[in-house]
Amino acid sequence: MFSLFQDLYQSYTKYLGLRNALLNKKLVFYDYIIYTVLNIEDPVKLKFHVGDIIELVENFEKITYARIRTIFTHQETSEKTYAFFQYNRFQEMNVVDPILGCLLYKVQASEGAYIFPINYVNHIPQSCNISVIVTVNERADTKEEGTRPI
Repeated sequence: MFSLFQDLYQSYTKYLGLRNALLNKKLVFYDYIIYTVLNIEDPVKLKFHVGDIIELVENFEKITYARIRTIFTHQETSEKTYAFFQYNRFQEMNVVDPILGCLLYKVQASEGAYIFPINYVNHIPQSCNISVIVTVNERADTKEEGTRPI
């Protein structure tokens, strides 16, 4: 849990420009979130669930993908409440699926997950041009792998 608050602090600092100490340790988790993006020509209403695949625009306009791990809110020291996504990024495997003709991705091997404020995801993902190697752990002793187009 300590790493979660370190990652949350980094998100506040890097993306929201806030450098206050995180005195409030209460997080409220949600199964889904609905919000409207207003800072574009035509406002867009977005709805995302835990487990959804999202599209992220990284440095230099490169598009990457991630799976939402958690959606939560946190009340910052100034009493404002912010919503965040915690997600696991996908890593491009530089392999094309022979049947679907799409690029293959796998969950990026790294410690923990990434945390970003919800305004980092501001559009609906484009049509599915990739496949993801999905690993499902429903129980600790059961592992199932497969390819799923998104």
